[in-house]
Amino acid sequence: MMAALPLAALSLAALGLLAWRDPKRLRGRRRGALSWPATVRLALLAVALLPGLLSLRFGGAAATLIWAGAVSTGGWLIAETFSRR
Repeated sequence: MMAALPLAALSLAALGLLAWRDPKRLRGRRRGALSWPATVRLALLAVALLPGLLSLRFGGAAATLIWAGAVSTGGWLIAETFSRR
């Protein structure tokens, strides 16, 4: 069950990278920065979701709930950090 927090940190790192180079956010700010290619975005999505599947398979329901709660809260904080203000 203690492995749920490092797995959540891995998922949040992938979500942070996805948010940093989000094409819609970059278009809205009219910046010249390029977004990730589609293959990289899909790979980051897999990295974000795979720890949840691993925690379900090897850690049980409690570890999965901890992972899901941490990623949901962290994802909300990432979205707030990158929101336009």
